[in-house]
Amino acid sequence: MEVKVLNISKDSLKLEIRGENHTVLNLLVHYLLKDDSVEMAKYNTPHPLVGEPILEIIGENPVKSVIKAGKKILEDCDHLITQLNEV
Repeated sequence: MEVKVLNISKDSLKLEIRGENHTVLNLLVHYLLKDDSVEMAKYNTPHPLVGEPILEIIGENPVKSVIKAGKKILEDCDHLITQLNEV
C-alpha cells in the first residue's frame, strides 16, 4: 500500500491509497465513522480499472483519526487471532 497526501488542513484530509481496493477502504471508513471526532469519512475510486481510491476525512484531527482507526483495526485482528488460536 502506498499513500499519497492530496490535501491536508486542520480539519480535512484527502489521501490517494494506491494498490488497495474496497476491502481495506470499507474497513477503514467503518472504523473512522465510529470515532466521534470524525464528521465525514468516505472514499471514491474514480475509475474501477485504472483509478486509485481517494479517501476523504473531515473532523477535528483527521490524521490522528486515521492513525487511531488503523490501531483499532490491528487490535481487533489480534483479538480475533487470539480467539481462533484457542479453538
